[in-house]
Amino acid sequence: MLKRMKDKKGFTLVEVIVVLIIIAMLAVILVPQLTGYINKANDRVILAEAHAAVMAANTLYAEYVADNAAGFPSEAEIAKLAELDVANISYTTAGDALATLTYAKNGKKVTYDYSGHSWGSVSEVGSGSGD
Repeated sequence: MLKRMKDKKGFTLVEVIVVLIIIAMLAVILVPQLTGYINKANDRVILAEAHAAVMAANTLYAEYVADNAAGFPSEAEIAKLAELDVANISYTTAGDALATLTYAKNGKKVTYDYSGHSWGSVSEVGSGSGD
């Protein structure tokens, strides 16, 4: 009997099924965790791009003040300097200063508050948090 088993090549059906079950269990465990990592990475990309937009707005605003120019830089100027899509950037003003800058992309947004020099959290567009 031992000699006959040595001559056989391949796996039995039970062995293949056991391996498939183990792979399926690992996939069930790992896929949700990987999705969470991907979402966190996307949020960090949005924060990095928003930070670039804020830095561009600060730079342009400082140039406007230095040149004694009236008004504020446009969203297009900010987007060009930050190398971002102008449709993703909006800001509000309070008197003669920038108040907030909001950056939105892929259904998410983040807002920078100039008065408190603080970032809101990355939130879904249309939700109340992060403003």
